[in-house]
Amino acid sequence: MARSIENYWSLLVKVLASAIFFGIIGFVLYIGYCDMNAKVRSRQEDTLFQIAKCKADYAKNKCGPDVRIKELDTFCAETERCMNRDPYKVLIGPGYSAV
Repeated sequence: MARSIENYWSLLVKVLASAIFFGIIGFVLYIGYCDMNAKVRSRQEDTLFQIAKCKADYAKNKCGPDVRIKELDTFCAETERCMNRDPYKVLIGPGYSAV
């Protein structure tokens, strides 16, 4: 009988140790996920801000196709490309490892 109780206690200790171990692993993974998610949101906000700035520059420099000045063709093309970016694709491209 004493041997049986000892086996149950041993099993209980092993189960609790395993639960604590996997709980710590899960917590570390959750912290990593939250950190990466915060960085992605920050990059999305930065991209949205840059897109808004490009739209303002586009309007200010009269880059519309009907009123575009020949000397500003390169600038207007770059500004238009900036405006058409997708802020939700920030993970694509260089710097993903920094996220």
